[in-house]
Order: sequence, then C-alpha cells, then structure tokens
Amino acid sequence: MTSEYAIRPFSYDRNFKSTRLDGQHFVGESYYFQGEYRFTPNWEGFLRYDALFIDRSDRDGSDWVAQNSAGRSGLGHSRFAKDIAVGIRWNVTPAFMLRAEYHHVNGTGWLSGLDNPIDLRTGRPIDTHQYWDLFAIQASYRF
Repeated sequence: MTSEYAIRPFSYDRNFKSTRLDGQHFVGESYYFQGEYRFTPNWEGFLRYDALFIDRSDRDGSDWVAQNSAGRSGLGHSRFAKDIAVGIRWNVTPAFMLRAEYHHVNGTGWLSGLDNPIDLRTGRPIDTHQYWDLFAIQASYRF
C-alpha cells in the first residue's frame, strides 16, 4: 500500500508577463492511494485512485467558470482530475520489464495545453472531454 497527499499554495502578483495570472491566489490539492500485489516473483498488479484539484475550495471548477461564464462555459472539468487505474507488470528478466495500465479519468486538470491545443480564437481546449480513458504500455530495460 502506498499513498501521498499534497497541498500547494499558488500566488501570482505580476510575476509573469501574462496579466491573466495577476492577482490569482488559490490552494491546490492532490492525493493518491495505491495497492500492489505480487502474484509471483515476476508478476504484480496494482490498483490506484488519484485526485487533483487545481483549487481545493472549488473542487468541480464551477466558481472558476462563474468568473467568466461566457469564455469558460463547459470547462469546469479542466480544474480537476479523478483517476482510477488498474495495471499489471511482468518482469521478463531481471533487466527487462513489461507493464500495461488502464485508466478511467473524470476531468482534464492534468492534461497539458501543449499536448491538447487551445483554439486561438476562443482560448478553449480543442476536443477535450470530461470523461476519458487511457491505455498505456511500457517496456523498460535496466543496464
């Protein structure tokens, strides 16, 4: 069993060239709980739940949307992410490992704007959805 909890205060006062950040003060929160089980010396599985809230006093993003409802309508999900994941790991050899994971995610709070482009006309993310799935496969070699 593994778990972590973090609280992060953010304060922006003319620290950046973007004036959109000036005067913003909020406290972010995140945590996860994970359990792992080793079936054999070479096979293990895990189950994890994690959550991220950009502003812990506005967990669903509704207050943030209300500050600019015309420009932020429908984007409350960009202020949080709640993820449940399950996966399996196979240590093929002591040096070579294969891993597969499936995630079901509610919210887009940890999606990067660099990987999920913004419409420059509207300032809104293109093609992001509140509920989405992720499947990941990894191969790792230690030397």
